[in-house]
Amino acid sequence: MTQPLSEQLLLQMDVMGHGSWQDNCQCLTALRSINRYWHEQIMEVLPRYFSPICDMISNGKTQVLKNAFMLLREVFARGRQLNVEKVVLTFVGLLLKKLTTEHGHLKQLSSEALDQFVANCGYDVSFISTCDSNV
Repeated sequence: MTQPLSEQLLLQMDVMGHGSWQDNCQCLTALRSINRYWHEQIMEVLPRYFSPICDMISNGKTQVLKNAFMLLREVFARGRQLNVEKVVLTFVGLLLKKLTTEHGHLKQLSSEALDQFVANCGYDVSFISTCDSNV
């Protein structure tokens, strides 16, 4: 049985989310662990990090981008179990832009995240978010 999610961990993640690229990577890894082991709570925790994650995706180093794309892929994979509409609204546009501008492995990871979005996030907001990001 996993231990409960502690406020101390969240405070440490708050600091890591605004630190160096290594700290950013650790913060994303911690979010991925929360999604895996405390998936009932991920939608309470993840919105705290929307702004830092957007910055990481827009300006991050390759390792940070990979970790961010994997986090989004894993969150979108839970789209049938959890209401991830806020994640869709925040990140689908960024993923679509990265899909068209990145090359190689990052383009593939962005594509995989979007594949999970298409397969598991059939919300009305998904269509609106996708259309808005292409304008």
